[in-house]
Amino acid sequence: MEDVRYVGIDVGKSTMEVRILQETDEGIKTVKWNGRTDAAGRMRLMKMLRKNDTVALEAGEPAFTIAREMIETVGARVLALNPGRLAIIYRSTRKTDSEDALKLARLVMRFTEEELPVVKIPSGEELADRAIVSEQGFLKSTRTRLICRLHSVYLRAGITDLTKKDLKSSVHRNESIHLLSSKPPHLLQEARRLEMLILDIESELETVEEEMKARLEKNENALYLMSVPGTGPATAMAIVAHLGDGSRFENASQVSNYVGFVPRIDFSGQSQRFGHITKHGCVAIRRVAVQAAWALVRSKSGGMLKKKYEELRERRGKRIAIVAIAKRLVELLWTLMRKKELYKFANEEELKFKFRFYKMSFKGSAA
Repeated sequence: MEDVRYVGIDVGKSTMEVRILQETDEGIKTVKWNGRTDAAGRMRLMKMLRKNDTVALEAGEPAFTIAREMIETVGARVLALNPGRLAIIYRSTRKTDSEDALKLARLVMRFTEEELPVVKIPSGEELADRAIVSEQGFLKSTRTRLICRLHSVYLRAGITDLTKKDLKSSVHRNESIHLLSSKPPHLLQEARRLEMLILDIESELETVEEEMKARLEKNENALYLMSVPGTGPATAMAIVAHLGDGSRFENASQVSNYVGFVPRIDFSGQSQRFGHITKHGCVAIRRVAVQAAWALVRSKSGGMLKKKYEELRERRGKRIAIVAIAKRLVELLWTLMRKKELYKFANEEELKFKFRFYKMSFKGSAA
């Protein structure tokens, strides 16, 4: 049996630094190598590795690709580590790619897997889910920016009674364009160009959202997630894509921590103060969770979460209150997914209506 080697890999966009540590009678032997992250570079890396190697790299999209290849091609033990919790690297005064690779190798040499901030390496299916969530978020934010730009055209033309909300509908945009007919020609031309861009984005967004719903219909957890008021396909898809089946989390608090819904803590002497949320975590879930929380508190069937929001809003203000509800909502969604249960206040008729509204097939019963 070959001796175990400890490998640290710092993965960049186009290059990677590799350090291999092996204990010998003369001490620790270090092998240094660097290469590109393209197909040829990854192939060279695979030839250097052995099945008994323990490999560490920082979690991230390029690293996940290499990690899966190492597992499938070499069969090595690969640990993806949460970069936000690697204090030994991020608090270091000396931080270079080569130093980071060496420190990663030393970490897996000195500590057991249970002592390290290990992140699950997502499957190809999970990465596909994450890609569609990311694309949908990008298209929505791009559409919003274009509508804001179009609104600014009307403001420059002196048309101030038209709101951004009026421009969200293609019908209203078409009805509003004549208001620029008597204005300088360059404003009308810019508005028309922006309208064409918005239509293109909306067409792509519709295609992506149809694919999102098709993927959700194949996932058994979609019904449990969407049984909660305010939770639509975008929220359900983000939860499925980034939490998987939720099995890697032991409790709801870990989920909140992963998403970034935990407060900053400031210790000073004997005092302990809690600040705003850290925002260190899964942005994709945090973004849709806040949107879903707003939908929930505006819903007639918001239940206890809506009442909690109203209570917190009176004491802390609506911004803090909605984040608190978003946190509780994420924890509730994880719990339902793990228990394979519908929301206890779910009504089957309301669920059927919700699925019809989103043009999704309804599978299951609230009974």
